Amino acid sequence: SVGVALLDDQHKGLIELINRLNSTPEDTDVAVWVFEELESYTKEHFSAEERLMRKADYSHFKQHRREHRNFEQWLSAVRQSYGMGQLQPDELGGVVSEFLKNWLVEHILSSDMAYKKELGLGKSQHDSTDITSSERSRDTGSFRLEAFFPYLVRRYYRATSQTVKNVYQTRYGLSVNEWRTMAVLNDYEPLSAKEIVARSSMDKVNVSRAISSLQEAGRLERHVDPTDRRRVLLRLTAQGKKIMRELVPLVLGVEERLLQGLSAEEQGTLLRLMQKVEENADAEIRAGTSEEEGL
Repeated sequence: SVGVALLDDQHKGLIELINRLNSTPEDTDVAVWVFEELESYTKEHFSAEERLMRKADYSHFKQHRREHRNFEQWLSAVRQSYGMGQLQPDELGGVVSEFLKNWLVEHILSSDMAYKKELGLGKSQHDSTDITSSERSRDTGSFRLEAFFPYLVRRYYRATSQTVKNVYQTRYGLSVNEWRTMAVLNDYEPLSAKEIVARSSMDKVNVSRAISSLQEAGRLERHVDPTDRRRVLLRLTAQGKKIMRELVPLVLGVEERLLQGLSAEEQGTLLRLMQKVEENADAEIRAGTSEEEGL
């Protein structure tokens, strides 16, 4: 424990990921899921921890931040290797598990304990600073993860996305990246891979992997742009379009059931509130990046 409830809960979550990998070492789906969870972990945990250390003027802040950046660089390198096929699915779990075990010993049990000691965390009711935006209390002693807004959003996201995933994965064996790629093309084809990235929440590596697997399955095809032969355009094949015709009514049915009990006015209010929170999050990310780069 570092003496800050939010950070301790995040550390526990990381340990749970390690245990999950160790309990199912041959399950490639679990390995991919854990890897995706790590991307969220780095964004949420590193941001909260660095905000705390920066406010407390921690003497070894730059070194600690450098260790965080090294973790992110490792994550990016593994993502790229996996996306290019250099790292096979059955190898991913072992690579991630080994790195996390070393991170637990060398970083959490060493570097994190160092800032706990210097900052005197865990000795009073006011161990941390404003690492949350909650107006209910700035006191980490009263922090409750189950009432923390970003945590609730994460829970809602996983619950709602799983309902849609049950449709496209169970019926057609599509991954989330394949589904999103097909959905974007269904609305806007023809598109380049770069344009799919811009219209979705995926990075270019995930889009590239999805395109390759969909083409191999006969659900997507490539064409050279007749107006610019350097540009490759992507379209759904007849098979891909048939799948989307069948899937769209099903996922819209899921959406209708998720919003059941909400009037049209309430749904409109919900969407507006979600947009406001997203704008606030984008502003927070931009502010964090500017501060990180010294702008």
